[in-house]
Amino acid sequence: MAKRRFIILAFLIYAALVAVNAQDTNADSSLEVNSVMFEARRGEPEAMNQMGVWCFTGKNVQRDFDAAFDWWRKAALKQNPKAIANLGVCYQVGRGAPKDSVEAIRLYTTAIYRGQQELFDQRSRNVGDNLFDTMLIGECHEKGIGAPLDLTMAAHVYSQAADKGSVDGCYHAGRTLMLQGEGDRALNYLRTAADSGMPMAQYLAGRMLQGGYGVPADKAQAARYMQAAAAAGIADAQCLLGRMYIDGSGMAPDPDKGMEWLGKSAVDGSADGMLAYAMTLADPRNTRRDLYEALFWAAESAAANGKSEFWTTVNALPGDNPFKNYVLGWRAYKNGDFELADRKFEQVEKARFNEGAVMRAVLLADPLNPDHNANKAVKQLGQLAEGNNLAATALGLMLYDGHEVDKNTNKAVRLLNQAADRGCPEAMNALGDILFDGRQVRSDRRKAARLYQKAFEMRRIGENGRRNLADMYVTGSFGMDADPAMADRVNAFVVTDNIKALVTDN
Repeated sequence: MAKRRFIILAFLIYAALVAVNAQDTNADSSLEVNSVMFEARRGEPEAMNQMGVWCFTGKNVQRDFDAAFDWWRKAALKQNPKAIANLGVCYQVGRGAPKDSVEAIRLYTTAIYRGQQELFDQRSRNVGDNLFDTMLIGECHEKGIGAPLDLTMAAHVYSQAADKGSVDGCYHAGRTLMLQGEGDRALNYLRTAADSGMPMAQYLAGRMLQGGYGVPADKAQAARYMQAAAAAGIADAQCLLGRMYIDGSGMAPDPDKGMEWLGKSAVDGSADGMLAYAMTLADPRNTRRDLYEALFWAAESAAANGKSEFWTTVNALPGDNPFKNYVLGWRAYKNGDFELADRKFEQVEKARFNEGAVMRAVLLADPLNPDHNANKAVKQLGQLAEGNNLAATALGLMLYDGHEVDKNTNKAVRLLNQAADRGCPEAMNALGDILFDGRQVRSDRRKAARLYQKAFEMRRIGENGRRNLADMYVTGSFGMDADPAMADRVNAFVVTDNIKALVTDN
């Protein structure tokens, strides 16, 4: 049996290479071989692809899977579809690259999209017999690659993989059937994948069992699936689980756990989670309410998902709602209308939300405000700093800079430390910058690195922190291990003023 599997594998490798290289030449002379080598070294994509085929098969040159991968990678960078498909072979069979079916399918579909129709036709003949090819062709039908987009056909193909015991096939069959409104069949496949431990299947099965998908609701089972998916890191599952805890859907109500899961879903990138977390933080009934945090996460959601849903939600709030007035105050502030901003923040303050008083002090501190009064701003912020992170951070920066107010470096650092310890990312960034630069205080770049890292984990790192933290990961300095992949993640983070984008021009 083992020998038979080897023979089949060898045939699949050969068949794939022939199929995507139908125009390859059969070099019958050293002159032709040298010509191809010369063109490949000059960077000609077809020649580089041909060199990869020879290295992979051992024809005309010594067999070398790593060299084959390297030639195909270079040709693929020049958008050669044959080479892109051949890279897929490397990932499919684990020769020259780690075995990775997901990456192999991505490369194959890319090659088919770029014109390698024969690859689609060849692999279509294996549907039902070969699980990999079945999943590949299912994805092609689902995305309209190599054939017209056809969810019905995609579900039919995926179900063939599912019926042969493929957990991935069960998930994809269930997902595509769910999109078509075939609730019973979709749930059967999704539950099979969910019970096998697949987090995304647990999430979708949990969604269906909450009700509204044409199947009987089972909220207790929905909660169990959603808990498993959330624990596995599915951000949208974390969002739904948070709502279920708050609403007591399928479980005993637990608002604190609900808030924790909503916050985690927001940090982990769920746009729905960001908005749900924002509106929960803005709820006047919430003892953990925080209007600034609510505005921040609403802005993050808008950046990921558009502004319309947020503004529809805000405009539906009553006129005396503190969060609505807070948002409108920020809009007036960012548009330079200090008088209107102060009126709106005053309404927030009168509703006994100290965020309104903080923002009125921030307005006074702004040099562009016609009623600018730095000393009065310091006094008001000082009265609020003990219990409000934004006030402590704003006051700390004013005392540190000493512009128009008495400089007090020690008090500034103490305030920023307190706010950072209470979990304020703005304070983490400000204190990190101060400790990194070592201006007016003793430099402590190890602590700066810890502060930057925490702010990054909260999706709140500033531009200086992003640059400094990335450098630390590159060099492995100040307590950070050298980690190029982490450095790339930090460098890829885009620091933007999403709050300004949200509240202006509406």
